[in-house]
Amino acid sequence: MITGGFRYGMFMYSQEESLRAAIHHAMLNRAGLSWPPNPDQQHSKYWSTDKDEQTRNRQIYHGFRLASLKIINNLIREVLQEAAVPEAVTQARRFRFGCRAGIYHAGAKSHRALQLIETFPALALAIYCSKSEYHFSTVDIRSKPSEQLSEASAMVERGVSLKRIAGFMGVPMALHKVKPGAAGCRVSQVKTEIFRRPRGIGPVFPFP
Repeated sequence: MITGGFRYGMFMYSQEESLRAAIHHAMLNRAGLSWPPNPDQQHSKYWSTDKDEQTRNRQIYHGFRLASLKIINNLIREVLQEAAVPEAVTQARRFRFGCRAGIYHAGAKSHRALQLIETFPALALAIYCSKSEYHFSTVDIRSKPSEQLSEASAMVERGVSLKRIAGFMGVPMALHKVKPGAAGCRVSQVKTEIFRRPRGIGPVFPFP
């Protein structure tokens, strides 16, 4: 479920929020409250300069916002019940919010990936959540070779040992027991070392 309509909410850039906003704006237009506002209304609060009209329009605006939110959450509930892979959903919910989409997609598509996610969360993050879920202050994540991620995923599907996959990705086996919620911080530090490492130099293990 999502909470919608807030400028700086955690769902602000999600696809679900985009769909909710589209429904909300369509409702406003049908009620005669143009969205986006007309040029002559851009400097008017809630489409009017009259206080009574502003109060009425504000109630309509937030009423439709809640209605659009209910529609989207009902659709999400139906998808979770009818189409989602329950075990993949359970495992994805163990991770921080920004990582859940990548983790779920991997676990829903592959039983081996689901096993990896359950047994070695930090390594799963390094493989399946490396494109947009982390923010590095000094590292450009786009420089991460996609071939390495593809090969790591293929190694998982071939049943290669966790130790070999972890060594290939530069993730220390010492992170094997780190819980999903805390794994992201450790993985980001490891990735920073990998990005800074010159080509041809083996994995760097910054942890004892």
